[in-house]
Amino acid sequence: MKEKIEQGFTVTTSNDDPTVGVSINGSGIGFGAWFGLLFIGLLVGAPMALVAGMNGFVATLAFFGLVAFLWDRSRKRRYEFTVTETAVRMPNGKEYAKGDISELLIRNQSGKTVYAGRVEWTQSSTVVVGVGVTGAAMAGAAAINNVAGSLGRAAGQMGADAGAAIKQSLARRGNALCIRHGRNVIPLAKYLREDDAIALFNKVRELL
Repeated sequence: MKEKIEQGFTVTTSNDDPTVGVSINGSGIGFGAWFGLLFIGLLVGAPMALVAGMNGFVATLAFFGLVAFLWDRSRKRRYEFTVTETAVRMPNGKEYAKGDISELLIRNQSGKTVYAGRVEWTQSSTVVVGVGVTGAAMAGAAAINNVAGSLGRAAGQMGADAGAAIKQSLARRGNALCIRHGRNVIPLAKYLREDDAIALFNKVRELL
């Protein structure tokens, strides 16, 4: 039986209009960040229990749980944009002419380009060429490890493990699909897993 394709995003088309709508949800903060924040809440709540009793412990843990919930919710927002025959249109009404878009790219949590393709435009069509992964992904991973190490020296091994879990979870869900419009880099969707970002990259490449 033929396997169903899991795109990770939604494409909306109309028989009467060549415009294509694309939407995708951010991926949140992930289990690792939830675990790390709640674990830090436990570490902070333990001494609070000595000072303010069980109510202090519960309040501290609830505070970190609320922070995790709000942070996760903010990174799960829905991103939408429309590709017309001549432009990429954002929900706020701004349009970026296809002829002015020079590059389609994916940037990681650190703002480094990890996947890119040059957009070549003709009067009849656009073509994305030179697609490939850069070394920035490895550099971003090294930066995350350095931050985690700093957390460890400052807060002890348990704090380092919690900090590393948060950083790594966010990094895995920190990719953004962008277009380069002149000197500006415009994000179309953020807080994506790598596989979702690449799948969306390939789809937008077809639409440009």
